[in-house]
Amino acid sequence: MPPLPPPRRFAINELGRTQQLPPPEDEEAEAPEPVEAGPPPPRELGEGEWAFRVAPGGCVVAKSLKWPGAVAVGKPADKKYVSCYFGFGVPRSSAPYSPPLPPPVQAEWVPGEEGTPLSAAADVLVEPPKPTEEEE
Repeated sequence: MPPLPPPRRFAINELGRTQQLPPPEDEEAEAPEPVEAGPPPPRELGEGEWAFRVAPGGCVVAKSLKWPGAVAVGKPADKKYVSCYFGFGVPRSSAPYSPPLPPPVQAEWVPGEEGTPLSAAADVLVEPPKPTEEEE
């Protein structure tokens, strides 16, 4: 099995691309202004953050050990690569996940807190309007 080539470094520009936009094909159109590269990647890969294996057919699979659900697959012979993430945005932890506790339950209302006690109001009885001959 041949060794993997060293990783290439790409700078990501403000448009989220690693390369400048191609020049327009029309001679009359203006060329896009070059966009400066953004900041470099925040850090190098840490030891033990990824697990690599070679799958049948020459595919190289990289699985993140820190972020469950992050997988990258590449076939160097065809220069085809894909990466995907199917996770919850929570890094792997040795402690089990427990959601935050809900706020404490409010105390029940006690009569007399507002100064006037509760009293029952009389029911409102209203005769419904009688239908007219047209409505019948």
